Amino acid sequence: MCAAANPAIAPRFQSTPPVAGSLTFAFANLRNFYRAINVKFLILGFVFCVGVGVAGFRLRQSRFEDQWKLVQIGMTPFGVKKALGDPEESIKLEIIGSGNEKVTSWRYFCSDQIYAVDFDNVGPSGISVVFRTAVSLKRRPKPFWMYVPPWSARARVGC
Repeated sequence: MCAAANPAIAPRFQSTPPVAGSLTFAFANLRNFYRAINVKFLILGFVFCVGVGVAGFRLRQSRFEDQWKLVQIGMTPFGVKKALGDPEESIKLEIIGSGNEKVTSWRYFCSDQIYAVDFDNVGPSGISVVFRTAVSLKRRPKPFWMYVPPWSARARVGC
């Protein structure tokens, strides 16, 4: 016999369902919503989003490296711009090229590497062409904790 059918066994204060529009109704629905969410799916969704982000970063990086392989000696600045896009830095080097002019260098920064394309003027008309390409590591400033010596290397006083 169930408690609702027998008034002697039934609890004195029965809770009534919350009325729509009341504050208790909103909290009851939130509790049901959070109960319905499975923690496994939350963790799986988070791992999926992080994986998509990492894959996107890797694809972006490899795409530039693939385009970098297309740059050849003898290309014009227009061909390099078409392959790699606009340079992030364009400087004149202290190297004197043909026609007693300074060599122009375009720099592209990707992750922790610097990709450089150097142009020199060739022929009597002075057409700029690629004569050298180089890849080097970017020098990053040291973090502040690298300048502090470890505790074992400091002078000890009173020991």
